[in-house]
Amino acid sequence: MTGHAGMPPMKIDLQRIRRNRKGRRIDRQRKRAAQCQGDAPAPLVLEDGRYRFDAAIFEQAIRDDTRLFILSNPHNPTGNVWSEDDLRTMGEICLRHGILVIADEIHQDFVLAPSRRHIPFAALDPRFAAHSLTCTSASKTFNLAGLQCANLIISDRRLRDTFIRQLERNQFNVVNLLGMVATEAAYAQGEPWLEAMLAYIRANQQHFAATVNAADWGLRVHEMDALYLAWIDCRPLGLSAEALEHFMLTRARIWFDKGQKFGAEGHGFLRANLGCPRAVVDDALARLAGAM
Repeated sequence: MTGHAGMPPMKIDLQRIRRNRKGRRIDRQRKRAAQCQGDAPAPLVLEDGRYRFDAAIFEQAIRDDTRLFILSNPHNPTGNVWSEDDLRTMGEICLRHGILVIADEIHQDFVLAPSRRHIPFAALDPRFAAHSLTCTSASKTFNLAGLQCANLIISDRRLRDTFIRQLERNQFNVVNLLGMVATEAAYAQGEPWLEAMLAYIRANQQHFAATVNAADWGLRVHEMDALYLAWIDCRPLGLSAEALEHFMLTRARIWFDKGQKFGAEGHGFLRANLGCPRAVVDDALARLAGAM
């Protein structure tokens, strides 16, 4: 999505996680992605077990050649459901610096906190819509990833035409027909199933967090407003990322997602998938108890 003919090398702002330690420098990571030279992390701040957006940190991450901001809404892996104020602040800063926003809203259906609701970034302001691309899909919500079908909403006609031309150049312009039919069926008829699934995931999250947080294991599961995941703080164990992974694989016999895949500040954290039967969650808890 980020590469097209004639586009100069650029930097991308990504929402990263970070601990609230004064004076800590967040180094820019280099990645190979299309024609992008690298990315400038826009870290979140962890305070009192919750992550928050900091406008000053966000704007400081912008460089002269920053052209894209990838917005994770809701945020993966922290489960943050961004407030209207946060989204408007991000949007205004991006407009001021001429930055295009790619709003990844694939987890929009997984808002679990009754007090929170998903707010589409582009819906807040016509200017935001004109300078953004919104990515959604039924793949996460209805487990249709194998059908390779997604939605890309581009309000600005010039930007949309440019993107379509690039799809044609890359020969990605043919959509999986079965995926389209399945997506339409899911959106049209899947709401009762979705509501039941969300209730099940919510109960899994509460059960997993309550069990881990009540145990004397040195682990802490952070509260999440969205997603079907758990974000586990393992830093009190004092293990390196490699040692933590080895411990979980060999002692607990559980394969978690490594926190550092989400940035340097993810070291010491693990991500668990709770979109599964309760029996699988209980098995994981039993393995953790045996290992700890």
